[in-house]
Amino acid sequence: MIAVLAVHFHLQRKARFLADEMLAGNTEKFNRQIKANAWTALVRSGIWGLLFLIDGIWGWQQAEAGRFKFFFVILIFLGLFFFFWGFKNFSFEMKRKKDLR
Repeated sequence: MIAVLAVHFHLQRKARFLADEMLAGNTEKFNRQIKANAWTALVRSGIWGLLFLIDGIWGWQQAEAGRFKFFFVILIFLGLFFFFWGFKNFSFEMKRKKDLR
């Protein structure tokens, strides 16, 4: 399952960059595409981060004292990681925008 997700992520990223290369000549459309990619990355990672955080916090509250707490700490850190990764990807994509000349 994880291998399928990794291959899917790689192919989606490759397709996105090929589409960006095709639009490189038209600066206005290129910037619009880059902005759309940035917002998509931010929303997607925000949703994953929220899911991991909710699952980690809910599991933490439901777990018996001392049992499986480490697993839920990992889920909470994964949620935070996805949030920060989304903001990093957003800023990286926005830096790729070209000046209108």
